[in-house]
Amino acid sequence: MNSNKIFNSVDILKKHLQSSKHKNKTIVHCHGVFDIIHTGHIEYFKKARKYGDLLVVTITSDKFVKKGKDRPYYNTKERLNVLSALSSVDYLCVSDEETPKKIIKILRPNFYIKGKDYSSPQMDVTGNIIKEKKLVEECGGKLITLSEKLYSSSSYFNDKIRDLNRSQKKYLKVLKN
Repeated sequence: MNSNKIFNSVDILKKHLQSSKHKNKTIVHCHGVFDIIHTGHIEYFKKARKYGDLLVVTITSDKFVKKGKDRPYYNTKERLNVLSALSSVDYLCVSDEETPKKIIKILRPNFYIKGKDYSSPQMDVTGNIIKEKKLVEECGGKLITLSEKLYSSSSYFNDKIRDLNRSQKKYLKVLKN
């Protein structure tokens, strides 16, 4: 684990980003659960990193993850460990809130990057992307949704990792819809 990348609070991270070391740097912010890291995440972070000088990734703490039974698969510490190994990620912090709104207000990123699954409000199962977009813009930033191929840790977890029979998988699809 690269602990130099991980901050215990968003306030400490903000002070670090405001230091002379990072003065006038463009801040790019990605937020999510990032449970089972896959090629889609890696490409997402690489593309996001191109929008600025520093890529800050915040993750949802375990108690607010609503991806289904037995999720997150990896706990907060494990997810931070994996993400800290990625060269495209500069800094990490845990969000101990249900949404990233507080972190957006504090960090005031130049760019807030989301994946293809947030390109349309109808695709956003949380219903928060409109609020996040408005907040980012109020803070002087811009929401960018990437258009790369869509991967899903939840689908992978539900379809491949869990040992479910066909009936159980069908039930999960009905429940999801």
